Amino acid sequence: MKTLLTQTDSNVVQIFIPCFNSKATLPKTIKSILAQTMKNFKVILVDNASTDDSGLVLMEFQDDRFSVVRFEENVSLGANFNRCIELASANFFCIMHADDEYEPNYLENMIYSLDHAPSVSMAFCNANIIDEGSRRRFSVKNEIKKRASKMTSTQYAGGKGVLWLADYNKVIAPSVMFRTSSKNLFETYRMDLKFTLDWDLYFRILQEGGKILHVSQTLFNYRIHKNQQTAALIASMEKYYEMRTILDRIYAELDKLGLSLESRKYRSLGLTIFMDAMIDIFRFDFYKAKQKVLFFKAII
Repeated sequence: MKTLLTQTDSNVVQIFIPCFNSKATLPKTIKSILAQTMKNFKVILVDNASTDDSGLVLMEFQDDRFSVVRFEENVSLGANFNRCIELASANFFCIMHADDEYEPNYLENMIYSLDHAPSVSMAFCNANIIDEGSRRRFSVKNEIKKRASKMTSTQYAGGKGVLWLADYNKVIAPSVMFRTSSKNLFETYRMDLKFTLDWDLYFRILQEGGKILHVSQTLFNYRIHKNQQTAALIASMEKYYEMRTILDRIYAELDKLGLSLESRKYRSLGLTIFMDAMIDIFRFDFYKAKQKVLFFKAII
């Protein structure tokens, strides 16, 4: 591990950017951070053995709030996220994706919300969907996520929190800001997961008595593009197996709490499979569409 310009300050928020060969997308991400109305932050690029000089992109901005931690071993997405958690020492920290963008008031409003809810372990906000040119795009899935949480800022905890999380993952992962003192509730991302590792983390926070705050403001821009690290996984069946596994764990927890969801089981999974199968049909990939339908029929 090589560290450049490392600085720590317990009074600021740390923005970790785990990356692998993100040279092309990093400039827009960094510019959105520099545009923040709150300037008291540190940015740490956690370089997962990139071969495209991603770290130099950050250094070219010549800002003493920026640092690079480069690892020579390339590890899984979850393992690199865990490096970020291990390095977190400020009051709050974020794990920002290397291809997304903050709205200018993201840090200010998220920190304000967490300061006024001291028992909350993490907070997340609403997001816009943007394309490679940073243009906003309509997304059915994103609109469903927005409407799945209350229109006012709300805390989720205990059985009611698990119930809220039960249908599907309602959180845009890089919009999350964590309270560092709550790290003991979740410790690490599960490295055996690829698609649901964030959903699993939120579930464990609720299981351990933590609270999740939904900040009902659109403060984030989530980019959809063909080179995303999750793109290949989303197109594969592995996604549905992971979703089925975490849903079974959540349903078991709800059963223990006397909050059974028998009539709604796998409803969101079915909707996800249906929407993905329709995309396959529009692409004339009938074989993949049939695979998805058969998978869902097997679990209901």
